[in-house]
Amino acid sequence: MVREEILRAGSARSLVGVVSLPDAIPCKAVGAVLLNAGLVHRVGPSRLWVSLARRLAQAGHGAYRVDFSGIGDSPDAAASERFEVLAPREARSAMDALGDAAHIGRFALIGLCSGAEIAFKAALDDPRVAALVLINSPRFLEEPSAELVASLERRQSARYYWRVALRNPRSWWKALRGKADWRAIARAIARRARASGAPNRAPQESADAKAFRTLRERGVKIHLVLSEGDWGQDYLEAILGSDSMQNPARAGIESMIVGHADHMLTPLAAQRALLDKIAIWAEEWA
Repeated sequence: MVREEILRAGSARSLVGVVSLPDAIPCKAVGAVLLNAGLVHRVGPSRLWVSLARRLAQAGHGAYRVDFSGIGDSPDAAASERFEVLAPREARSAMDALGDAAHIGRFALIGLCSGAEIAFKAALDDPRVAALVLINSPRFLEEPSAELVASLERRQSARYYWRVALRNPRSWWKALRGKADWRAIARAIARRARASGAPNRAPQESADAKAFRTLRERGVKIHLVLSEGDWGQDYLEAILGSDSMQNPARAGIESMIVGHADHMLTPLAAQRALLDKIAIWAEEWA
């Protein structure tokens, strides 16, 4: 059984959220804070955060899904700070509130899209973070350069042609009728050939690479979730090196590729797969 109640966070108690707690048993040592995915309020995309919070509470973890300032039921912040500066501090305030409610001092931060970016930044500044679940993060510390964005978009297009278009009979029918983009097809084949070469190692001076290494050395469990075809996979390879992504366990990272899923994990089958995986990871958090 799970009990739920409104829980406010922040020095002015302006952040509004819902805490899910196991009924009649003490909470496990690590609780979970679920952060907004973009501008989606605390229920999460297709109510994903509701399902996840209750699943974690049933397993004995306190779980808090909270709205940042200006999202959902939380009013705009009185401060004029930029969101990317304010939000990590609000994530830490959410940990304070969950810690008081569940009588715990260690936390897992879970975020999708921009929520993953905020979780990553908050973890760097707070030693109470024991685990991170980063789902389709668009970036981490650094803003990707225009050149990198263009390269990632080309790789995503090439992947589509290689995995989908070239294996679809309709695409060949279009080709026979002279309606295919032969240049794009040629680029996909050429990029596929280059990808089979030596692994691309990330430059060690990258701030993102250093941040990942700092968290791993601190003992933070890092779980990466990527929708199949999402550009996040290529982005991670660019900043961490393809060898790290091909052997994530060696790099101290656990990963999951969710097939047939969009950026927001809309398909219910994808959400169920994610819930099952996080439940397994949660057993290791303590």
